[in-house]
Amino acid sequence: MPHWPVGVIRQANAPTPEATHFRTEIRYPLFVEVLQRFSMSVFSTFAIYFIIWWITLFVVLPLGVRTQAEENDVVPGTVESAPARFRALRVVLLTTVIAAVIHLGWYVLSVKLGYDIDAIPRFAPKFY
Repeated sequence: MPHWPVGVIRQANAPTPEATHFRTEIRYPLFVEVLQRFSMSVFSTFAIYFIIWWITLFVVLPLGVRTQAEENDVVPGTVESAPARFRALRVVLLTTVIAAVIHLGWYVLSVKLGYDIDAIPRFAPKFY
């Protein structure tokens, strides 16, 4: 059955050709139609994005950090390897952008192109 936009009422012929009455059906709202076109649920996609984001955070954290020893400004009571300035907003934004690119690549490969873990060649023998 074709998808109809919001507010469009489709009239279809009754099951028998002799009948002269019509039945009317109203389609779902547009956002439900859009969500039904995806092959994954929104919650699954968000959960996978969160996992990718969390792993990416630990990759991004040390990037561009200058230590207190490099700045020659060690605060008493802290280690010399502590960051001189921690820029949380920069780290969060960079993590979000990188995780979005990785997630988009994962989504295209797995959902749209159909690759999964079994598509990766194995070099070890299968024990099952």
